[in-house]
Amino acid sequence: MKEMLQTELDKHTDWEGYIWMIEGKEPKVYKNKAITNLSDLYSNERPFSKIQEALLYSATAGKSLWVRNVDGEEKLYIHKHADFIDGKFRTDEKDLEVPGFAKSIIKKLKFRQVYQLQESVTSPGFESYYPVFKLFVGLEK
Repeated sequence: MKEMLQTELDKHTDWEGYIWMIEGKEPKVYKNKAITNLSDLYSNERPFSKIQEALLYSATAGKSLWVRNVDGEEKLYIHKHADFIDGKFRTDEKDLEVPGFAKSIIKKLKFRQVYQLQESVTSPGFESYYPVFKLFVGLEK
């Protein structure tokens, strides 16, 4: 997973977001920066040197990367924002407050809520937009 993430990061130099390691006391924050050496965050001396969570966004790529640690395994999710621009999807922007322990570093996380057009559960024959997930689009420091 680490190599696949580094390959994605090497494609652009305007990453914004954070990477929070399991052992880290606070996240490593990036604002319009290249992330060239991801291996600097990992350590062979510490057995649990893995990403707990990472949210990264590149405006030039129109892409969000989300890394989650699930049962000790890092999972990488890649969302291309252009995939959600058609009649079946609708989006709007939301700001989320960050939990208290990281507030001194990051003020707000910015997301684009994605809604998908689906047949209504309660009214057969009618369609409604239902929230399906949030795309990360940056942060406010």
